[in-house]
Amino acid sequence: GQVVRAFFLLAIILLATHSVDALECKVAEYKLSRDLTVGQIKSSFDQINRDLLVQTAWGEMLKPQKKSMVTPLLHYLAGTEDNADRHGYFRTMLHLVTGDNQPMSRIKIWPQRGEIRKSPFNLQRLCELYR
Repeated sequence: GQVVRAFFLLAIILLATHSVDALECKVAEYKLSRDLTVGQIKSSFDQINRDLLVQTAWGEMLKPQKKSMVTPLLHYLAGTEDNADRHGYFRTMLHLVTGDNQPMSRIKIWPQRGEIRKSPFNLQRLCELYR
């Protein structure tokens, strides 16, 4: 019984840590329209795998586009994140790329985007901070 219980607990711990580290450290390309309304963005993002949204946000942060989608991506990820550390991560990243002291209110002026800065972190660092 003792060995089985220990093995079971170890399996749970491994599964829990694996799910956190399972996110592949890569960027994804944003493929939807860049002219969506806030409502359309939310309903679209609700249908997309969360890991893919994170990788897409990284892509937008590392290579800012003319019609950047980094604000709605990071806003959505922060707003739908239950983990307090990760919520803070997305808010901080939004602050870093917008320079806005109230980054979560930036969505209120959408589709006006304002200036978007390139991430001060490379992909590897963005991944490490996320984990």
